[in-house]
Amino acid sequence: MIASPSPGQPIPHWSLSGTWEAIDEATGQPAAWPPGWDPAALPRPRCRLRDRVAFVWRGRRRTGEVRDIRVRLPAAGQPALEYVIYTSGHGFWVTDDQLD
Repeated sequence: MIASPSPGQPIPHWSLSGTWEAIDEATGQPAAWPPGWDPAALPRPRCRLRDRVAFVWRGRRRTGEVRDIRVRLPAAGQPALEYVIYTSGHGFWVTDDQLD
């Protein structure tokens, strides 16, 4: 089960070892999983950290390196993955549907 987020709760980030880690967004430090969270229930990313991927940004196809993957937990509905992709010195937050 994945509970809805509340302020101050850690956000799941994908690690280089291929597992989800709870990260406190305010400090960037690892944190404990809140009660009721099951990392095994979170979706698996389509790519790994440091992979080169193609994505669509404002109608243009671009390529870059995946630097971070986190789970966005909407107040209602299924969790969605967000990828931080760096290209040309800029980071772009993209979702699964923007990956090519």
